Amino acid sequence: MQLQIELCYLGKDCVAMYPLEQQKNIYKTLKGYDLIIVSSIAGGFFKDHIETMRELVKTEAYIIAITQLEEFPYSDKVDMILHVGNDHHSLIGKFSVTYIFEVLEALYHLKYGIKNNEN
Repeated sequence: MQLQIELCYLGKDCVAMYPLEQQKNIYKTLKGYDLIIVSSIAGGFFKDHIETMRELVKTEAYIIAITQLEEFPYSDKVDMILHVGNDHHSLIGKFSVTYIFEVLEALYHLKYGIKNNEN
């Protein structure tokens, strides 16, 4: 949610935490310059929502998956997989995801934040 708030402050449309049925309507509007981040540390989302993943990979959007799984349904169709932790070190994965979101937030601020005019 923090990343969503920060992206909205930067003027980015950011959709998160909607019920899956509402998200499916959004998938149809995604373009190649859009970004989808699917974060599921233990991989439950990938295993439990195969239909959703099938729809996501049909979009033109760039897809990043953040998980501790080595493979999951449609893992060969996403653009990037960020591996965090593993079954034996899942706590590392939880902290890693938080850090990844903070880095994304910082990068978006650097790229899209308000620029100071130097006179």
